[in-house]
Amino acid sequence: MSWWLKVRRRRTLDKDLAEELAFHKDMRSNDAAPPPFGNDTVIRERVRELWSLGWVESAFHDAVFAVRGWRRNPAFAATIIASLALGIGAVIAIFSAADALLFRPLPFREPGKLVMIWEANRAAPENQRNPVSPDNFLDWKLRNTVFEDMAYVDEGRSVFSAAGRSEELRVQRVPPNFFALLGARPLLGAAVTDASPVVISYRLWQNWFGGDPGIVGRKVELDSFPQTVSAVMPPGFAFGDRNVDLWPFLQIQPSARNDRGARTMRAVARLKPGVSLARAQEQMYAVAGQLAAEDPRFNKNWTVRLESLQDAFTHPVKTSLLILLAAVSLLLLVACANAANLLLGRCSARRAEMAMRAALGAGRWRLTRQLLCESLLIAVAAGAAGLVSGRYALTALIAIAPNVLTQTADVSMNWRIALFAVALSAVTGILFGLAPSWIGA
Repeated sequence: MSWWLKVRRRRTLDKDLAEELAFHKDMRSNDAAPPPFGNDTVIRERVRELWSLGWVESAFHDAVFAVRGWRRNPAFAATIIASLALGIGAVIAIFSAADALLFRPLPFREPGKLVMIWEANRAAPENQRNPVSPDNFLDWKLRNTVFEDMAYVDEGRSVFSAAGRSEELRVQRVPPNFFALLGARPLLGAAVTDASPVVISYRLWQNWFGGDPGIVGRKVELDSFPQTVSAVMPPGFAFGDRNVDLWPFLQIQPSARNDRGARTMRAVARLKPGVSLARAQEQMYAVAGQLAAEDPRFNKNWTVRLESLQDAFTHPVKTSLLILLAAVSLLLLVACANAANLLLGRCSARRAEMAMRAALGAGRWRLTRQLLCESLLIAVAAGAAGLVSGRYALTALIAIAPNVLTQTADVSMNWRIALFAVALSAVTGILFGLAPSWIGA
């Protein structure tokens, strides 16, 4: 019989036990010299232990006693729970954002080899992450020996027309090698199928076309020019901006030497195997110096800056997030310290109670178990409140944060961090909640 069935049938079992004891007493009463039968209460307790219900009953009674203690002193329990919940919620919100942006690897093939290429102005220290000129990009690609491949991204907005509707959407115009460079494979189709292909996002495929599996090869319009859908990217794919839904292809051509084009494009490259970022930076400095000597009118004081793709995506919020990480870590430690102080303070108040219970026969394990139950209940309540507050805090953070926080990554609750924060608060409650048993016993 399972323990749950035994719990449900407890009254029936107790009644059967009473009848069994009465039967044996009657049988022994007929003997001329009946042996001692023993204490009924002791017999009942020993039999109940054989039912494996003893720990369930004790835990239930301990929980009831703990709740009654909260009712007698609700301010104490509420203060501990609120303090820990605040610390847990803050840690969950900030660490979840930091994990998504700073610590989680980018969803590309060997993301550590991907670098962003900027133009940097030596005469303007504040202008170190500037978009690149198309002609400079072409010269970089021709003269370097450190990159496996290079691609550009021209961001903007275009009017997309399909399925009887039109809407202005964010686009990233890219070369045909862009997706292969990142190591990103389409969910449907291939990167290039004809002279005017366009790749669409999973979100656009679902919202506009209802997830039609025959979408590849369908004719659409972009700024009134006919295009053909060549591929659908998988869910969550993004290059620095999760709001982009379209990737039409763009082939840049060398411009006239007296006009190298405006600096408007972003450039990304993949390092060759065995090439470090420092070595690549050194060579690109040399290439930039050559271009400045060849065309001082356009490239004077301009050089090249390389940055890992992860750092390039997160640099606008990296410093702020690191500061917030340190702040919320300190907040959780302060919350745990406050909870520990409150529990230790209560220890003095309960010293007489523990001593009295020990004098009446309660062993150290019995006292410890009672206090352990109280601490666990506080930890569970604080953990539940912390998870709720963490979810709302993360939602509020996303709502008020700069767009870059949500554009570059999908920020959501990280359950590993949530469990760690709850576990830390639980350990604090348990360790310091058990102190009275060791002092009073």
